[in-house]
Amino acid sequence: MIIGNQKLEVVANDQLLALLSTLQQSVSSAPTGGEEASSSGPQNLSKSIGSLLEQESRADTLRAIDSHSTDIINLVTFLYEEIWNDKTVSISIKELVGKTQITILKIALKDSGFFDSVDHPARIFLNEIAIAGIGWTGSEALNQDPMYEKIQELVSRLVSDFVGDIVLVEKLLQNFLSFKDESARSHKEK
Repeated sequence: MIIGNQKLEVVANDQLLALLSTLQQSVSSAPTGGEEASSSGPQNLSKSIGSLLEQESRADTLRAIDSHSTDIINLVTFLYEEIWNDKTVSISIKELVGKTQITILKIALKDSGFFDSVDHPARIFLNEIAIAGIGWTGSEALNQDPMYEKIQELVSRLVSDFVGDIVLVEKLLQNFLSFKDESARSHKEK
């Protein structure tokens, strides 16, 4: 298809995933700032991907994403906006959850079951962290708070180690559920 004087090139799914990896590398090292941070919210993935596509386009070629992938990008962005707008979750936890956005998008693009199944491991993982953030009272010393440290550890592992195998997400989920059970038991014993 020709638009104006440019040929329209639809980006293949593997190319889109590679673009997301590039985008993730550029944002994954951003520090979390705690409650005082003036973070603006979840990343607008459509704009970020659009900018990358524009940078990679040639003068005679316009690169674009198919409508199915665009819908998934918009749904994931909406999901993270809803988490960000939830006033019961602290900003510190929201920032950690926000770091998972690109990885969750990769999962959703590769696995249509992400939106179809409430039992999808990545959805449960995301929900468990957000729910823990609702009950989390916070601490001035974030790096000394066991819940914050555990969430930070698991988010870091998800972002750095995910290469397409959902087994990693299942292991991280089990790790977090075990941590929460152990924490609940230790609080009961006190």
